[in-house]
Amino acid sequence: MTSINTGIILAVTLVFALRPAWSGEPPQNKRRAMATAYFNRGVEKQLKGDIPGAISDYDLALVFDRKLSIAYHNRGAARHARGELGGAFVDMTRALELNPKYVTAYFNRGNMRKERGDLDGALQDYTSAIEADPGFVSAYLNRGIARRDIGDLKGSMSDYESVLALDPKMTLAYVNRASLKIDSGDVDGGLSDLEVALRLDPKQATAYYNRACGLYKKGKLAAALADLEKAIQLKPAYRVASASRDLLVHILNKTVSTDAEFRPSGH
Repeated sequence: MTSINTGIILAVTLVFALRPAWSGEPPQNKRRAMATAYFNRGVEKQLKGDIPGAISDYDLALVFDRKLSIAYHNRGAARHARGELGGAFVDMTRALELNPKYVTAYFNRGNMRKERGDLDGALQDYTSAIEADPGFVSAYLNRGIARRDIGDLKGSMSDYESVLALDPKMTLAYVNRASLKIDSGDVDGGLSDLEVALRLDPKQATAYYNRACGLYKKGKLAAALADLEKAIQLKPAYRVASASRDLLVHILNKTVSTDAEFRPSGH
């Protein structure tokens, strides 16, 4: 039978800090006060989508305080949003040099490393984030994805289990765990996870796609086609779902053998 691969979802691309640089007692000197003011204005601009303006303000904050790790962190996130991947990586690394326990900096740098194909580096950063904050759900989720990418399916499953222990309503963990289960032959277990995912989020396109893959493996082609149609309705640019739908239409019309080879890439 034709093979249709399931898809996985990355939890979060980047996060940036929303808190002011200092709280409590007023700054004790003018330079720190200026750094704080520019940093906070940069956050406001970043929240409004003014990425160039935010970067400019973070630059000014760092003129007044070169050791303000949170400004490097947020500027790194802003640079990443503007496609400046090299500068973003340098900023996130500098934030960690100044604050080796900066949880979201490890997480963000891990995502950047994954984007660059450095899976070992990404795993190290996700693990450092988890060690610094054992309750960081998204770090477990993204580490699970990276572990799957290097073929560590047992470790990947363990990370998804950790996510759901911390947050039983984390839809993405059910979707990704289902992908692992279906691809490893536990189709019923995967379908069960997807039922939960779709109850939590009826508009999760990848859940419909993965359920279609499971139904296909069980020979329920009409039901699989209906799920593929739903996935495409929710996400019109979903190429792998469109390709799989076209294949199933041909199979159902008996214009293509069910033994034909077709392996679309995962989400």
